[in-house]
Amino acid sequence: MTGQASDRPGGVGADELTELYRRMVRIRHFEQGASRLYAAKEIPGFLHLSIGQEATAVGGCWHLRRDDDITSTHRGHGHCLAKGLTPAPMFAELMGRAGGTCHGRGGSMHIADPALGVLGANGIVGAGLPIAVGAATAAQLRGDGGVAVSFFGDGAVAQGMFHEAVNLAAVWDLPVIFFCENNHYSEFSREEDQHRAGLAARAAGYGVRYEAVDGNDVVAVAELMGRLVTGLREGAGPVLVEADTYRWHGHYEGDPLRYRSDQELERWKLRDPLTIARARMAGLGLPAELAEQIDHEVAAEIEGAVDAARRSPFPEPESLFDYVWVEEDDDRAVAARRRPDFPPRAAVPAADAYWLSHASAGHVARIRASAGGRVSGLLARPGRLVPGVGQLGPVPVEHLVRLGLSLVGAPQPALDRVGALGERPADPRHQHLGQQREHDQERDRADDQLGPVRHQRVRGGWCGGQDLGRHLY
Repeated sequence: MTGQASDRPGGVGADELTELYRRMVRIRHFEQGASRLYAAKEIPGFLHLSIGQEATAVGGCWHLRRDDDITSTHRGHGHCLAKGLTPAPMFAELMGRAGGTCHGRGGSMHIADPALGVLGANGIVGAGLPIAVGAATAAQLRGDGGVAVSFFGDGAVAQGMFHEAVNLAAVWDLPVIFFCENNHYSEFSREEDQHRAGLAARAAGYGVRYEAVDGNDVVAVAELMGRLVTGLREGAGPVLVEADTYRWHGHYEGDPLRYRSDQELERWKLRDPLTIARARMAGLGLPAELAEQIDHEVAAEIEGAVDAARRSPFPEPESLFDYVWVEEDDDRAVAARRRPDFPPRAAVPAADAYWLSHASAGHVARIRASAGGRVSGLLARPGRLVPGVGQLGPVPVEHLVRLGLSLVGAPQPALDRVGALGERPADPRHQHLGQQREHDQERDRADDQLGPVRHQRVRGGWCGGQDLGRHLY
């Protein structure tokens, strides 16, 4: 940032506040535009808007790097915009167009761009929490100061995934911020009717730090996150943040809103995040005309983004099976269901060869593979491009999988090279990995069907040279 930062850690100066305001206005106009498009039946499915919650998204992402990860919710447009996604492909995604962020296949609740660290909005309440813990574990293993932030609502606290994620993050001392946007309603139910223990008490039970913040004051959120993110990069453990905020619209567009009063909404509108930011701008001596200029510029930007999204075509019917893994191992059946210009299986060996010859450091994550070996051990340095992967051309490696690429079919010399990519000192927080490895080796020796399993040492874990798809390390 180039703004005039205050002398407090994570402080926000005049130039920074101007940009914070612009990003909030962008989210507000995006959401209002989406509401109009939905009413005009240009957006299918359900739509959950975050009008009134702009400060949590913008302040929460302000101090994050491009390679830091976030997970979002069903109300996630603001998070995606705040992390760096642009409006036009997001509108196209909402409309189901081919030019959308996910080629029109995800829609409102599943927007994602791993290249920007956006690991996805999610239609399942609380589902982003364990994903963020996985991303934080990867960052800790890489040792590059990476941070993960998981946005969730107060309703997600009642999910089992909340317990599992926060408890594991505490035990492993992970660099993750659990960011609760407490808008006081779990769909149609009031917060006080859902919980008997607040987040401060829950945080104490898990042994993690707790911070409360005015979620409608973008400066307060940004300054808090600046301090927390700096601490996490230096090795501090997980934090549970509770941001007090409010959604102006219903749980979904079309919600009859019988569970709250108009008077309640009007009281919260007095704490409009944009109004609060304007007051702060005035306090720093910035003219009111600056905010008005930003409003007009962003309105034109959003109008142009909607027009661009409308010009994007719908996906071709023959592309139905693109990006879909087929369970059968019959190559003829696979070929019949996949367009000839996008052969992902054929792209894997080329990508493997590129990485095995260019990487100077790597990580391996092991995930389940089918008998045909279409997905397996993963190797890469994040942030690089893999040349010529199918119809996509050069693709950020994070688009394939955050940590890397398949090693299926790699010959033994290549696997030996993987083992030579380098090691890092053992971390006592991950002693369980060695114990799990010993257990796996015993089981592998007893499993005649698997045949011999060659293990190569790789930073962060072990890679089975033949059976690459069984466990995540």
